[in-house]
Amino acid sequence: SREQSHNHAPQQRISGGTERARHLFRPKEPTTTHNTFTHFPKDPNCEICNQGRANRTYLKSRIHGRPDDLPEPQKFGDSLTADHMIFNDDDLGHGIDEVACVIQDRKTSFCMAYPAPSKNAVETRRAFERFLGGQGVPRCKHVYTDNSLEVKAAIRKLCWIHDTSSPHLPQTNGVAERAVRRLKEGTRCALNQSGFCHDWWPQAMKCYCVLRNAVDQLPNGNTAWDCLL
Repeated sequence: SREQSHNHAPQQRISGGTERARHLFRPKEPTTTHNTFTHFPKDPNCEICNQGRANRTYLKSRIHGRPDDLPEPQKFGDSLTADHMIFNDDDLGHGIDEVACVIQDRKTSFCMAYPAPSKNAVETRRAFERFLGGQGVPRCKHVYTDNSLEVKAAIRKLCWIHDTSSPHLPQTNGVAERAVRRLKEGTRCALNQSGFCHDWWPQAMKCYCVLRNAVDQLPNGNTAWDCLL
């Protein structure tokens, strides 16, 4: 009986260790409902999320001063934020587009991206005009961007009030930076889910913008389309 109990003891320890290992490495359950159109929020059990929204390397955050408050917008178009996405030569789209101007309305969180052949003042101004409705563009009360010379020239041509973020102070342009990151991840997920190659990133980016505005819920429970209308 001693030999039998002695032989069973290691098996019990091994089985106990196996159960603990299974518990530790068990896939995490998503905390909120996963959206299969925009893949937001990220689901650790979703193959598309794991391919298109890889976790970034953790960096110790720095302590910065609090940025100045921006004027509070009252309706769509009162206050905008924008930034550019620049791609490498290997990432050229199905055509000649190699950059994209990302614009987000601060009141409704409505966001769109406009692929373009180059990052210049003419293409940037055209993106702002398309965002606000093409011809007969209403006057924007305030625009907040980084210190890009092309953006400065475009907004100066439109005669809009323009504020810029502080150099080496990342949280002063956090809204635009987050919008660019979400568009990159969403475009990558759309390409992976559709099966198209990377040459079609301009079309995938436009598709993701429409889905994000129409499907993703904001903290107030509405979508960007609901806030816009």
